[in-house]
Amino acid sequence: MEPSSGITPVIERQDRQFRLLVEGITDYAIYMLSPNGMIVSWNTGAERAKGYRSDEILGRHFSIFYREEDRQAGVPETALHAALVDGRFEAFGWRVRKDGTEFWADIVITPVFDAKRRHVGFAKITRDRTEHNRVMQQMAHLARHDVLTGLPNRLALASCLDDALSRAQGDGGVVAVVTFDLDGFKVINDLQGHDAGDMLLSAIAFL
Repeated sequence: MEPSSGITPVIERQDRQFRLLVEGITDYAIYMLSPNGMIVSWNTGAERAKGYRSDEILGRHFSIFYREEDRQAGVPETALHAALVDGRFEAFGWRVRKDGTEFWADIVITPVFDAKRRHVGFAKITRDRTEHNRVMQQMAHLARHDVLTGLPNRLALASCLDDALSRAQGDGGVVAVVTFDLDGFKVINDLQGHDAGDMLLSAIAFL
């Protein structure tokens, strides 16, 4: 029995719809690599993240997105080898845009096989995590520093004291803590307002 003549058009339509979906995604750079790492497809998200148009990047090796020192160390080739051996490679790292600026990226590489299980290339997904990384670093900083002065807060002080005491106990050293108070600070807040008090604290913090 011959296969239904309607199957092929359905598959072609689904394939076309899938390509349009991938090409239209802007938050993720999604593109295909040949088995040796040459770029063979390029979506809108990749153009947005890395700055290259399709006609500028297709046919070039994906190592162009890596720092020079990473290329010299063979990092791109190592990533492809790991993906092929393990079935998936994921990592975070700095990548380079067309204009030379760098961004912090979350990278996933998976090998692609045809119906006969022959290796035909790699699917690569990259997401720019620069802003997310900046926010996380800022939150980590705020968790251990005073918002007004930028000085270490009580949590950071307690951690530093614990470390200092541990070292002192180990080598027989001594830990000293010096504190001081601001006489009349409440008067400044009451008469001049809290903004004036904040300015005074900020100025003293950098003495």
